[in-house]
Amino acid sequence: MKTGKIKPKQNKCLTTHFKELKIGDRVALVYNPSFPVFAPKRVEGRTGIITAQRGEAYILKVRQGTRNKQFIIKSAHLKKIESPK
Repeated sequence: MKTGKIKPKQNKCLTTHFKELKIGDRVALVYNPSFPVFAPKRVEGRTGIITAQRGEAYILKVRQGTRNKQFIIKSAHLKKIESPK
């Protein structure tokens, strides 16, 4: 029987969970492993615009190919990007 190393349990960082983002902000989708629920792998690393807020999560408009898709993602997986002025 193969066994692996036991990893110590990490505490979740509350500041990433309670980020304040505004509608219209540009964000990047970055997977945060301490919060296991995430969108499909194909959207990891993409950028999008916040269009609305639903509960604790945000609705993002992400361009995929020639179409715009909407994903509902929690703020722990979003990183704000400074847009050029």
